[in-house]
Amino acid sequence: MTPSRPALRRLLRTAATTSVAVLVLLPTAAHAAVPTAPVRFPRTIEGFATYQKQTTCSPTPKPGTVKLKNLLLRTYPGTRSLGISRACSAGGTSEHKEGRAFDWGVRYSSTAERAKANAFLTWLLKTDAAGHKAANARRLGVMYVIWNKRIWGAYAANQGWRAYHGSNPHTDHVHISLSRAGGAGTTSFWTGRVNGTGTTATTGTADSAGNIRPPAPPLVPAPRAPATLPPSVPLQDETVTVAPTLAGAYTRAALVAGQHYRVEVRGTWRWNRTSGSLADGECSTTGGSDWWPNRYLARVAGDQLGLYLDGHDLALATYGGGACASSSHTYAMTVTPTRTGRVPLKLWEPTTTTGYGDNSGAVRVRLIHDVARDVLPVRVDTHERWGTTTPGSVVAGQQYTVTATGTWSPAPGVTADAVCVDTDAGQQQPRDQYGHRLWRLSVDWQSMRAQCSADHRYTWTITAQHSGPLVLRIDGDDYGTNQGLLSVVLTKVTDASGSGTPTA
Repeated sequence: MTPSRPALRRLLRTAATTSVAVLVLLPTAAHAAVPTAPVRFPRTIEGFATYQKQTTCSPTPKPGTVKLKNLLLRTYPGTRSLGISRACSAGGTSEHKEGRAFDWGVRYSSTAERAKANAFLTWLLKTDAAGHKAANARRLGVMYVIWNKRIWGAYAANQGWRAYHGSNPHTDHVHISLSRAGGAGTTSFWTGRVNGTGTTATTGTADSAGNIRPPAPPLVPAPRAPATLPPSVPLQDETVTVAPTLAGAYTRAALVAGQHYRVEVRGTWRWNRTSGSLADGECSTTGGSDWWPNRYLARVAGDQLGLYLDGHDLALATYGGGACASSSHTYAMTVTPTRTGRVPLKLWEPTTTTGYGDNSGAVRVRLIHDVARDVLPVRVDTHERWGTTTPGSVVAGQQYTVTATGTWSPAPGVTADAVCVDTDAGQQQPRDQYGHRLWRLSVDWQSMRAQCSADHRYTWTITAQHSGPLVLRIDGDDYGTNQGLLSVVLTKVTDASGSGTPTA
C-alpha cells in the first residue's frame, strides 16, 4: 500500500534523522565511550592519593581492583585483562603483590585500542563540573598510571604526565595502581561516600566547589628563586657541596644566561633519624631497597626530597636509563639558565622548620660549562663507577688525541695503568672469568685498546660521536677496592692527517 502524503513526510523525516545520527555516531562510538559510576557522587570529593607502596604480600585481587577491571572490560570491548596479582617471589616491590594494581591490555600500536586508552585516561584526569581536578582518579583512588613511556602520579599531580624510564615501556598495556582505599572499593566512585584515607586532604573546610582545604601546618615551602643573583666571574667547572639545610649553598662562580651547563649530582643524605631513610639528588627511600623518584611527605605540591637549582626542581636522569640510581646515586642533566649570577642549590624537605635538624650528609654537585675546548685535561677517579666528566665539551665529527699516563690500584698491592696490570710475569691485559678485558680506560663508553706500555703512557685518536662533555671511566665490575687517579688529556687534532694510533 502506498503511504499517504503526510505519512510519507513523517517517514522521510524519521529516515533523515536516523541517517544523520548514524553518520555522526558510528565512527566515534567505540572510542568516545567512558565508564559510568554505579552511584550518584556526593558534593565533596577525596583528595589526591598519596604514594602507598607495597608493605605486605597479599596478592589476592582486592574488591576495588576487580570492580575497576570489570568496568574497563565492559566499557571497552576487545580490550584484555593482563592480570592483577603477582607472586610474592617475584623481584621488587609492586602493588600487584597487594592485589591493588591492574594491567589493562591495550596496545599503543593499534589505532582503535590506543583511542580507547586515551578516551579512558582523558575521562580519568579531566576536571569535573564542580572544578575538581582529576576528579574520577580521585574518586576511584587511583595512585598512579603508566602508559606508553609516561607516568601520571596523584602524589605529583601538579607535574602532569612525566617521562617514565622503567624497563617496561608499557606500550601493550596501561598499568593502574590504586590506593588502599581504592583497592578496597570504599571510595566515593563505588559507595557515594567520600573516603579521605590516604589522600592529600582529608580534613579541613570545604569551599563552594566542594574542594577540601587542609589546615595550613608550618611547612617549609618549595625553594624559590631569589629576586636577584649575586654577581661573580663566569663558571667554568665547579663542584659544590650541598647539605640538607634551609640555607643550601650557592655556586662560587656565575652561570650565564643562555649558556649550557652539565649538572652532575652524586651522593646521599639522611632526611630524618629513622634508620635507612635516605635520599639522593632525585630519589629517596623510607628504609628499604625501594627507592622512589617522587616521595610525597606533606600536603604541598612538588617533587619532595629533590634538588633545586635557582628555584627549579631538577629533572635528573640516571646513566642507566632507570628512574633511580639506587646503587651509584649518580645523576646528570643539562641546564640552560635564563639569568646570570651565582645560583642557589637546595635540597627540599617539606617538614616543619625544625625538621631540618634531623638531616645529615650532603650531595656533591658538579657544574661544567658545556663549551667546546681544544684541550681537556681529566683526572679520572678510578673509584667512581660512572667515571669522570671532561671539564668542557668536544665537537661532533672532530678528531681528538687521547693521552693517558700514570698508574692506579685495582686492589691492595696491585698496579694498573690505562690498559694493563703489572704481574710477576710482566705487564698483562687482565680478563674476567668470561674472557672480557678488565680495568681498561673507556672514553665516552668506548674501551681503548693498545699493547702494554712499560712507561704507562698511551695515545689514541678518536672522532667525537656527539657534541658535549665526555665521560671517562675504568671498565670493571667491582669498584669498591679501586684507588687512585689516572691522568688523561684530550687534545683537538689540528693536523687533518691526525696522529697516534686509532682505537680498534
